[in-house]
Amino acid sequence: MTIENAFMRIGGQDLRQRFRTLNVCVLNAARRAAADRALPTRIRFPEEIPASIYAKLTDIQIGKVSEVGVFLFRPSLVRDAFSHKPHPSDPPDNELVRLFLLLARDLSRHNVGTASALIGTELDDRDLLKRLTDLDFEVVQTNLALTFEPRFVPPVGGDAEVAAWKSRDLLDDMLNDMRRLRTTVRASIPAKELERA
Repeated sequence: MTIENAFMRIGGQDLRQRFRTLNVCVLNAARRAAADRALPTRIRFPEEIPASIYAKLTDIQIGKVSEVGVFLFRPSLVRDAFSHKPHPSDPPDNELVRLFLLLARDLSRHNVGTASALIGTELDDRDLLKRLTDLDFEVVQTNLALTFEPRFVPPVGGDAEVAAWKSRDLLDDMLNDMRRLRTTVRASIPAKELERA
């Protein structure tokens, strides 16, 4: 098995399929949240991204844009969820939380930089994600502290628009996100270490 194939089988499963399943789950959650803003949700829409984009997504569109090999949303800090009390009622989107945490844990154990690039986790969570247990998953699922906001916004259109987005806009957005990550990493390194490097 090549290194590339070994990487694509992180956690004993096809990584591309795991991303597709996670993206389908989060896009369905975003569609529900956008359609009824009164519903409790883990999805957060920043002002610059209209929720209507997600409300208009069809099942076919969701299936198409989910096959990009990266997580389309950015999570909040996982560590914050451990300091919140349980929600009085069953929080929504627990399957989304489970799928995300499983993939984040497997990627972090493989390589912290890989996890940050592919699934959008922050460096402050790097050590925690590696050590997550199934019991930790249950704790995070009991409250609404873990949220997700759009990271790469898909087009609302047909096959041609989705194909163009995958080949152009998505790649540009990913490069910009990697630059942001690199800036964050460099800012976290003491000046003396940067000088030695």
